[in-house]
Amino acid sequence: MKSFRKNPFAPIAKACEVAKSLLDPNGLYSARQQKGEASLAKLLSVTPGTVNHWLWRRRPVPVAQCVRIEQLTGGQVTRQMLRPDDWESIWPDIEKSQE
Repeated sequence: MKSFRKNPFAPIAKACEVAKSLLDPNGLYSARQQKGEASLAKLLSVTPGTVNHWLWRRRPVPVAQCVRIEQLTGGQVTRQMLRPDDWESIWPDIEKSQE
């Protein structure tokens, strides 16, 4: 059986937080929305389960979604943060200094 990490992936957790604040600026969502996974899922047109897999690193964030998350968060979460092991080969035009 595959061993999964016990700590959430911080960049996705931050993206969830930003997404929740965009969709629920007054904090009116139910307790189920506390993490913001459903908010991020809605903004990206994916399922909350997909976001949960990214959050717990069961699946890597797809390249196209990395760009959308970076745009959605206004750069608070970058492509480099979402793909730390391979971003240089995916986006060679991004300079290391932007890391």
